[in-house]
Amino acid sequence: MEKLAKEQGCTILLVTHDNRILDLADRIIYMEDGYLVDRDDVVEKVG
Repeated sequence: MEKLAKEQGCTILLVTHDNRILDLADRIIYMEDGYLVDRDDVVEKVG
């Protein structure tokens, strides 16, 4: 899929709870309770 997206110039949106997938992403957007959240807010709650 990654190769196809780059060749076609399109975006793949992948939604997952599996942190092992994060290494494949060019950009990570976090959500909490259905809202986009700032990464610093997520790190603060986890850390």
